[in-house]
Amino acid sequence: MRRSKSKYGNIIKLLALILALSVLVFYGTFLYPYLYFYYYATPEFLAVKPFSDIIPQGIEYLEKEDCFLISGYTYPDGYSKIIVVDSDSNQFVKRIVDKKGKPFKWHSGGIASYSDFVYVTGGNRKCYVLDKNDLLDESKDTVKTIGTIDTDSNSSFCFVYGNNLFIGEYQYLKKFKTKKSHHMMSPNGNFNTAMVFAYPLSEKEKYGVNEKAVFALSIGSSIQGMCMDKSGRMYLSASSAKWKDSILYVYDFREVIQTVNTTYEYHGEIIPVYCFEDKALIKKIKLPPNAEGVTNCKNNVYLIFESASTRFKYGWLFGTQYVYKLNSKELFD
Repeated sequence: MRRSKSKYGNIIKLLALILALSVLVFYGTFLYPYLYFYYYATPEFLAVKPFSDIIPQGIEYLEKEDCFLISGYTYPDGYSKIIVVDSDSNQFVKRIVDKKGKPFKWHSGGIASYSDFVYVTGGNRKCYVLDKNDLLDESKDTVKTIGTIDTDSNSSFCFVYGNNLFIGEYQYLKKFKTKKSHHMMSPNGNFNTAMVFAYPLSEKEKYGVNEKAVFALSIGSSIQGMCMDKSGRMYLSASSAKWKDSILYVYDFREVIQTVNTTYEYHGEIIPVYCFEDKALIKKIKLPPNAEGVTNCKNNVYLIFESASTRFKYGWLFGTQYVYKLNSKELFD
């Protein structure tokens, strides 16, 4: 009887050892490429709760209200939602509906804010406008769209910097196409396949923004989100497929806009175009798969992923259910 117990005990120990080794092999194999990111990044708050049906896409910080906005869509039905996260990491969710109260069913992407407005890209050449006060009203579980901005791009992500609302597009292989007129060769030989248009902001405008773009940025493929820090560094989050590395590109934006590389005809008007290329690239950070939106707050850069959502699930192995904070001062000083 003692031999039998000893035998089973040894088997249990062996299985435990195999399990421990399997875990070590997994993390050694899959997390090793991202050690630089994990060293500098801090999981700030939970973005994806267990069994949540929201697929995170964009992230924005509201300085005055000291809260984050996370845009996304539900899986598999595709309804647009926004998560509001306060400074204590408490959350509430709002469903986006049209003026008649009908739920929006589109791929809501990036999110940005200016004055009393919140902008959410639709991936359908439109950027939707919300009333910020309506969005932050916890007494209601819906927020109505109050208008739209027609863009000349696929309208995949957006961000606000300075006096402009930037609306950009995502391009990846033939699955996510962009106009051929948006494909440009930079002077140094970088082939860019997507565009970002800059729209002037003004409280005098109906929705806080003038729909006539004043300049454009030419960027590479697979860009999911962009933001700028106070030192003039622009961060581009890029990802493309399951289990494939994401990249955070950091450019010196002052270098990018030194020269007008080409021009573009936007609705009958000629606007300057500035190309992102290697000569302005400061840093390239390898990230876990399915990185999405990125935003700047108090000298920190916040990055969100979609891989831990119900659509992909595997992101929990990488810890991507969290929004990560990168301190730009630590990265570059």
